[in-house]
Amino acid sequence: MGCRKMGNRRFDPRRLKSHLQYTVEEIAKALGCHRQTVWQWIKNGMPISDSRRPILVRGIDAKTYLGARYVAKRRKLAPGEMYCLRYRTPRKPAFNAAELIVTTAELGSLQGLCEVCSTVMNVGVSISKWRAAAGSLDVALKLQQGSLDDTSGSRVNLNFERWMQG
Repeated sequence: MGCRKMGNRRFDPRRLKSHLQYTVEEIAKALGCHRQTVWQWIKNGMPISDSRRPILVRGIDAKTYLGARYVAKRRKLAPGEMYCLRYRTPRKPAFNAAELIVTTAELGSLQGLCEVCSTVMNVGVSISKWRAAAGSLDVALKLQQGSLDDTSGSRVNLNFERWMQG
């Protein structure tokens, strides 16, 4: 039976109980990964209870280690960048253009196409701070359409003249 490539997968540490101790096999089963992955984490610095067999890892230590790994991999987007899910990297949108999709009076998203693979990229923004997130992008405004059962009218109630000036 061949093994299947998993890629860079993020494991959910919430599946582990902080107050329990786990064997390597139990951590692997709880997180849905291979036990060799857990051994690699131990080799790379995940703390163990002691050096006796079976190797035991406290749940809180495993949760802290996995959380720190996730934070270390995160990268803040520069102004004008969006995250391409296909290539797993921040990129500028094609044609240096994006749409600001206003969903509520406070929230919206900038949407653009990846310049490499033409995948739709999004980044959530606060309406009051969208200019900083857009950077030098050419931004077109687009209001989100209401759902079919929404009979109350527009979902967005903004004074656009005042909003566009400020």
